[in-house]
Amino acid sequence: EDGHVASLFPGGAGLVTDRVCVGVTDAPKQPARRISLSLDAINAAARRLVIATGAAKAEPLARALSGAEPASPAALLAPVDTVVIVDADAARQLRRVPRPHAPH
Repeated sequence: EDGHVASLFPGGAGLVTDRVCVGVTDAPKQPARRISLSLDAINAAARRLVIATGAAKAEPLARALSGAEPASPAALLAPVDTVVIVDADAARQLRRVPRPHAPH
């Protein structure tokens, strides 16, 4: 619901470090203390996979993918080679984009 990725929450230290991993000590969800890859490490990956399920993710996902919420960790993922998988509830606010037709 908050646009977090891995254990990187909005305003968290892992968003602005060049370390590979970061300690998270104040996550808003339990457990509060965790270890996560940093945003730089996640974006350095050859591919990223984001999974969003449930109606509570629909609005934050739409904002992150549209660029309307630039501080959201989900909006900070490198767009190239990032695959987003959603269920119907999480996708309900996404704008439909026509798929290109394959040449005959």
